[in-house]
Amino acid sequence: LVERGILRGVQGSYATGIADLQAALAIAPGDINAQIGLAEVQSYAGQYAQSIAGYQAVLAKEPTNLQARTQLA
Repeated sequence: LVERGILRGVQGSYATGIADLQAALAIAPGDINAQIGLAEVQSYAGQYAQSIAGYQAVLAKEPTNLQARTQLA
């Protein structure tokens, strides 16, 4: 679900990409890759507040996560 959600987001199918990533997080709430993917696709979709909150949540769990830190810079 994570890879499919990100792929859909990259292809411009934001709603289905976000839905896939949310489903992945429902199955595995602690999946950092799914959290980062969701924040990424939310950013593509213009959902900036949600995207920022997602990256911040990742950093709360993994303060040294380079991808989340880079996206928030």
